[in-house]
Amino acid sequence: MRFSIPAGVLLPVLAPLAHLASRSSNALPALLGVLVEAKPDKLRLTANNAMTGLSVTLDRPPEVAPYTEGKALIPYTWHDLLRNVDGPVEVSGEDDVIVVTYPGGHARLGGIPADSFVMPPVAKTSFELGTADLKAGLARVGFATAKKLEDQNPLDHVELVIQGGAVRWAATNRYQGAVFTTSASGTTNAQLCVPVDALSLVARLCNAEKVRMGVTSQGFGAVWGTTRLYSRVNTTPFPPFVEYLPTDLPTKAKVEVARLRDALARVSTTAEDRLRVRVEDGCVVLAAAYASGESEERLPATVEGDEVEMLFNPPLLADALAHAPAPEVTLEIAQHDRPLLLRADTQGFQFVMPMMDDAVQAGPADDEEAA
Repeated sequence: MRFSIPAGVLLPVLAPLAHLASRSSNALPALLGVLVEAKPDKLRLTANNAMTGLSVTLDRPPEVAPYTEGKALIPYTWHDLLRNVDGPVEVSGEDDVIVVTYPGGHARLGGIPADSFVMPPVAKTSFELGTADLKAGLARVGFATAKKLEDQNPLDHVELVIQGGAVRWAATNRYQGAVFTTSASGTTNAQLCVPVDALSLVARLCNAEKVRMGVTSQGFGAVWGTTRLYSRVNTTPFPPFVEYLPTDLPTKAKVEVARLRDALARVSTTAEDRLRVRVEDGCVVLAAAYASGESEERLPATVEGDEVEMLFNPPLLADALAHAPAPEVTLEIAQHDRPLLLRADTQGFQFVMPMMDDAVQAGPADDEEAA
């Protein structure tokens, strides 16, 4: 195998592939490299870390001589070697030794047997999603996925339900969540649970207007241009929380997002681990009590329904507000022990689970017994 390619063409493609290979949780050497397959007019580069696979095909630049066919599995460290290189890069060799030549230097890398590389599966694509919709969906629900969970926990995934030309995005980490709807083209109705990291990788790398997607019983695939991604999906059922969220909540308060966010930031400095939110006639009240005092701010709001009061973890509420897409948000509340819905448009909403108010839970009988 031998080929020459401008570093400016190779490096943007090699960077995510090398990063993917370097994150392999499996000690198999075959998963710690980037497979390079050369044909006279094309290069295909593939990485696979057993969870996610990524494959990119590059056409030979017209000013470059035809490539010598062959394949090699090159350790992911060759990206670090070429990180600051400018000019043509020539790669030659097979399994045992790979020679990388660049302006002003060269390196000999120990190759990995190419036949040991496991090609990622291919998921047949069945629907198409606009890249702008993909990025919007991630921005609206991605924050609510869980972080650093054990294997086979679906809460670090995003649920996609495709039906009738629409895609419903949903994510939750038990304490907060989000739901969003975008459009899709294609005739497939499907329900899949996709790792948020895989969707983020597609959103970051996709340079086309649309991306084709598909799913098998255990995998998710995305294709755009000459790039193909595959990710294993979690087969553990995603919690059907959307069906259990309350609808048509009796108390609603519309308030300016910027004012609510700023007030929340100020009151939270004294809130310790809990913040009291109260909806009254014409206003939303944020209050916190702490060891040496208390703080309170009142914000004008358009209110419908009865007065209600809830307790929240301040960072969770701030996180949901940070992803409100409009200048105003409507707080929808049922009662103190039900989720608070934050709705800024008709495409979706965020929700935050309240903290339990010990005084409310105790009730009059318990208060008398305590006395």
